[in-house]
Amino acid sequence: MGSSLCAHCGRLCVGSIPMFKNLDKNDTTQLERLVTHHRFAKQHSIVRQGEPASALYIVHGGEIKIARLRRDGSEQVLRLASTGDFFGELSLLSGARSTFDAVVVSDSSLVCSISRADMTQFLARHTSALQAVLLALVERVAQMEEILDGAYAYDSRQKAAALLLSLAARYGRNSAHGTEIRLHMNRAGLASMAGIAQETLSRRLAEFRAEGLIETRGYKWIYIKHEHPLRELLET
Repeated sequence: MGSSLCAHCGRLCVGSIPMFKNLDKNDTTQLERLVTHHRFAKQHSIVRQGEPASALYIVHGGEIKIARLRRDGSEQVLRLASTGDFFGELSLLSGARSTFDAVVVSDSSLVCSISRADMTQFLARHTSALQAVLLALVERVAQMEEILDGAYAYDSRQKAAALLLSLAARYGRNSAHGTEIRLHMNRAGLASMAGIAQETLSRRLAEFRAEGLIETRGYKWIYIKHEHPLRELLET
């Protein structure tokens, strides 16, 4: 298992993320040497849509909004990347231009990057790492297929429930008021993630509040008090 501390940041780095967690110590150490570390402030654009995709990015702290502009100029939020997530993986396969924007939405974010040139050379020499990357890409495709299935099959109430459960699974913390979720995106961004209009999301959240399923505190906090009824919505 890769468990050595990164020489650059003094912490578990590449070896701590799911994609590379099963690499042996030697492979992990060599991969760490290729990493560049960045601390980005809120609203910083790490990747811009249309620019050359030149690196793999690994999130070690904070949250990154992955979004793209539609042809009509509106924003479509694809997902939130947090600790252990990665983006820019297609740069490993081609030098194509980025199809998305990656913007910091938390107060700050620690992100590691490995250039495409360094990564492709490393993968050519380390088959176990190549297998890990291919598996991660397959899982990413499966996740996107699941999202698309939900987008077509769910009504707006189900989409709002799915959004809450997804946020709870990734960012939720136990509290006296239920599963606590701190939001780093505004309602427009959350609605885009859910695939519904902002006004519709607000109405559905109001319904869930009235039913006692959730509590909200301003625009920054949501508390899920009862997950089971939300899960039942997705099964109907």
